[in-house]
Amino acid sequence: MTNWARGLENDVYFPRLLVLIGLGAKNAVLRVSAAIEFRHQGKSIMEATILAGEQRLRPIIMTSLAFAFGCLPLALAMVPAPTRATRSAPGSSGA
Repeated sequence: MTNWARGLENDVYFPRLLVLIGLGAKNAVLRVSAAIEFRHQGKSIMEATILAGEQRLRPIIMTSLAFAFGCLPLALAMVPAPTRATRSAPGSSGA
């Protein structure tokens, strides 16, 4: 709805953009929560941050790669540009 209110086009790429933003936010939240957990264990801020990054690196990479490979067919799809006949309403003359 916000997309429509701004006058932006709601094409097939917009939901993927939302998923990508959500994926980045989820990765950040998981990393921060791991760092907070390490802080509660008595680690310094720098050490907790480094340990959280090391602990969350593999899941972040795996999730990001799975998303990228899942979007690959969409990115590589060869779809012809719409012609005048395909843009007209059904039953109209197309003029």
